[in-house]
Amino acid sequence: DPIGFGDWARLLNFKANHRKVIIADDGRDGMVTIVGSANPHDASSAHSNVAVKITGPSTLPLLQSELEVARFSGWSGGLSLPTTVAPTGDGRLKVVTEGGILKELLARIDSAQR
Repeated sequence: DPIGFGDWARLLNFKANHRKVIIADDGRDGMVTIVGSANPHDASSAHSNVAVKITGPSTLPLLQSELEVARFSGWSGGLSLPTTVAPTGDGRLKVVTEGGILKELLARIDSAQR
């Protein structure tokens, strides 16, 4: 059966976090982030998984976002954040979370041409 617009719209309200994030220093005064979908447990092992590796300044908003989630979840530890991270290439990345995802999605839909 085809999936209707209403079904897709209800998915926007589905609150689940299935991404796996690893943020670490790269050993050379930089940072690296891996965002993936890997689920190593048996129930998900048959599904395909993807990941993206991010280096450079885009790692900072990702780290800040993850720390906000950790604090919201009750973590009260301390961590000194780097103020800058050197660029590592000419790629582009825009970090969007929560309400920003909806805004970005609607902007893309509004700008789509038939």
